[in-house]
Amino acid sequence: MEIKHAFKSYSFVIAGNDHNPTVVTNYFLKESGIVDDLTKDIDRNNFIVTPALAQFTIKGKTSVLVNPNALTISSTDEKEPYRIGKLYCQTLKYIKAIGMGLNYDIEVTEYDFDKWFNSKLNTKNTSITIRAIDYTIKLEDVICNLKITKLSQDKAHCRFNYHHDLKGKALGEVTLDIETRSKSYIEYSKTLLSDLFENVS
Repeated sequence: MEIKHAFKSYSFVIAGNDHNPTVVTNYFLKESGIVDDLTKDIDRNNFIVTPALAQFTIKGKTSVLVNPNALTISSTDEKEPYRIGKLYCQTLKYIKAIGMGLNYDIEVTEYDFDKWFNSKLNTKNTSITIRAIDYTIKLEDVICNLKITKLSQDKAHCRFNYHHDLKGKALGEVTLDIETRSKSYIEYSKTLLSDLFENVS
């Protein structure tokens, strides 16, 4: 049986202690290039700026959340999190980052996940079931964390997190090419799924 997979969302996270939600003003969004037209691009019903939290949605498909400890950008558009993240980094170069994460939420269907999860059990006790499995893979300068959660007999959610340890570097000093990295991580994610679940397409 041929397995199907679909990318449901893409996200980009910068963890640190120097994020200031109050800088996310109309002026900041416009001057940084994050949005072109404040009236058309920003959902005003979901625009919040306080000392503890800044939150807004762009064109109904990309959400941005800033709190003192992290910037999180999530979207159904593959390129948007990295475009916005890059502009944020270029504008707020002084922020010191602890880590950076690229995340992918993938749904895999048309596969016997009951059988697959049961094969991971080291016991014949049928009263025990596994609902989720975590993997950690070291890939040169990045850690890949994968969590596979069974949603039903033939459906599972796969959450890939590629974590970069930035060790307190200022964002202006970060030289990672996020778009290139993302493309390679997406391909690696597909390959890993193919290894874990035969014939993923």
